[in-house]
Amino acid sequence: MSTETIGQLTANIKPHDIFVIKIEGLPLFALCSCGLNCKKCADQHDLQAGFISAIVAFCQEVFSRSTIKAILLDDLQLNIHVDTQNNLIFAVTHSEGVPRDHIRDQLNSIAQTFVNKYHHYLEDDLVRPKFFENFGNELLKIGILPSEDNITSILAQQQLTQKHRQEKPRLWKWLKKTLNRTVKLS
Repeated sequence: MSTETIGQLTANIKPHDIFVIKIEGLPLFALCSCGLNCKKCADQHDLQAGFISAIVAFCQEVFSRSTIKAILLDDLQLNIHVDTQNNLIFAVTHSEGVPRDHIRDQLNSIAQTFVNKYHHYLEDDLVRPKFFENFGNELLKIGILPSEDNITSILAQQQLTQKHRQEKPRLWKWLKKTLNRTVKLS
């Protein structure tokens, strides 16, 4: 298979999850593609972001300031890019077997787009997650996310999840059930 053919095939490979995290662990942006993994873990982005931040800090502390690049699971890979200049961590998950070069290019595009779009917040250290809620639209523009219909569904799910996360468990169960039905219909 030629390099051009491989490039064309990998251009359609999108991340399952995308995280932008302050190096201290504050999740600034988290988005999932509503796949099987997301349905199981959509309400856990804060926990996942904290875990990613802790792994990065652990590797830097214990392994002589080394930076972790990836965690490989049986069927999933978590890839990480640390931007020390802006104190940010960018992470994406993909299915096993996605070429590392493709993932590295996606991570670099995500990081560059985020820093360019929100540099004024980062420079002034104004880092509240609500400022970055529309970053999914930027990811759509640069081709990281698949389609406008899909992003609308993803963003709606993300906003509802964040809004109702603090509500009573009964409401949360209803919301998850409704969202799962909506995603299945899409």
